[in-house]
Amino acid sequence: MAQGLQRQQPFHDYPRLIPRDGDRLAKRVGMLYDMTRCIGCQACTVACKQWFDHYATFDERGLQQDLNRPHKGSALPTSYQSMNDLTWQDYTMMRFYEVEHAAPVAGGSRVSWHFLKDACHHCGYAPCAAVCPVNAIAQMENGQIVIDHNTCIGCGYCVNGCWAHIPRLHPETGKAYKCDFCYDRTSHGLEPMCSKACPTDCIVYGYLEDLREIAEKRVEEYNRLKPEGAHPAWIYDNREDLDGMGVFYVLNAPIEVYEGPTIPKEPKVPDAVLAWQDVAKPLGWLSFWGMVGAAFLHFVTFGPKELPEPEELEQAEASSPEKA
Repeated sequence: MAQGLQRQQPFHDYPRLIPRDGDRLAKRVGMLYDMTRCIGCQACTVACKQWFDHYATFDERGLQQDLNRPHKGSALPTSYQSMNDLTWQDYTMMRFYEVEHAAPVAGGSRVSWHFLKDACHHCGYAPCAAVCPVNAIAQMENGQIVIDHNTCIGCGYCVNGCWAHIPRLHPETGKAYKCDFCYDRTSHGLEPMCSKACPTDCIVYGYLEDLREIAEKRVEEYNRLKPEGAHPAWIYDNREDLDGMGVFYVLNAPIEVYEGPTIPKEPKVPDAVLAWQDVAKPLGWLSFWGMVGAAFLHFVTFGPKELPEPEELEQAEASSPEKA
């Protein structure tokens, strides 16, 4: 385990979860990633690793990253993407999408480049926290989703419950890791390292409602000034099923370009999570309290079980056939 993991404060020192009240949404923080301003410099990924003192991914034993692999079925050269996927020590990464077009598009080129910052979405309704059996994943008072590694048992339920498959398990301890918005910074009034390091302001951290206004203005501005033939900008978010994604996107290409395990075409809560939350979990508690109630009723009706006196045990042993 990297030494930098000890840099964070103990989980119990952070502000705790508070009930969801009427003004909770107004206090919720989030992050906007604006593809129209991203230059793919990967300063965000470098800043993230430096803050947590994580070593280079390809130095980790047992982790095989096929770096700069050629694109499947494409005549394009190898990619400049620095790693294939998120890992337990890579909380964010930049995905590169080089798209070949049948005819020249904006600017006269047949190739367009698109980027995507991949990390935890800090959903308003967090399936990872809903399925955690030991409550190791908490939604803090400002909406950030944080994992308590002292409580995590490494069951992996959060990985399967997350609609974007974001959490990653440590290969030795099995504990889950993901982006927590640099909670050791934001809990003290600082912004996350990725947005701090971004040179083009394509990563913006702040109150969620303010960010959505910024996103709408940027979409309007981009579509007004975009080159002829360029795809219009649009907002990738789910404000219904997920109570709003804490990290949402302004994209300027069809969803088919970005679509993958962490960016599905329709972000939504998995049916298995809803079944667990609405059916299996209530039935489990009902069964538990049913057994407690049955035991109490038996105690009231028949009383405690009485053990025989020592003299009775001696008489029973003396009269048994084996003693005869």
